[in-house]
Amino acid sequence: MQLVKLDTRRITDWDAFHDAFAEAFGFPEFHGRNMNAWID
Repeated sequence: MQLVKLDTRRITDWDAFHDAFAEAFGFPEFHGRNMNAWID
């Protein structure tokens, strides 16, 4: 199992939320940047 640490202090809005998770999980450039895409 891989452990992912996320500095939540940098999440201040929805764009920052998607930026932080895309970086932490390695989402591809075409990631939808919305909650439906994040859940998928």
